[in-house]
Amino acid sequence: MHVDLAEATADRVYAVVAGALGPDGRLADVLAARLRERADLAAAGVILVAAGSSDDRANADCRSVGEHLSTRLGLPVSVAFLSAATPKLEDAVATASPGTVVATYLLAPGFFADRAAARATPLAASAPLLGDPDAGIPVPAALVDIVIDRYRAAVRAR
Repeated sequence: MHVDLAEATADRVYAVVAGALGPDGRLADVLAARLRERADLAAAGVILVAAGSSDDRANADCRSVGEHLSTRLGLPVSVAFLSAATPKLEDAVATASPGTVVATYLLAPGFFADRAAARATPLAASAPLLGDPDAGIPVPAALVDIVIDRYRAAVRAR
């Protein structure tokens, strides 16, 4: 966000870049709910998987959400990444304790969510934050609230 989106919108009069969705405790609530949706998940620990970034601030934000999730679940939560940061998800899965599950800290179904599910194997993984309407997993109201909050903050700042 600090570079790509700022550069892409610099010459646009009506474009405003809002703040990142996380870290926000409500995201941890959504992640915990996603894990609870899976009746087969009786977790002993959690790996929070995020896309990863070359921006260390973004990776630190992911780790902060992992801490929030650990508090919500009362379980240890480690954070792993799919690209640009370490540890990699496949390494975290290879050393995971029995009963560990993967919380998908990705916004929507698609390339990264598919990659996360494939690399999480043999561990069970949750749906992305937006859910999967095609699979009957709705968009959580808390996520919509966060988006609205970020939008309003960006408009006020402008």
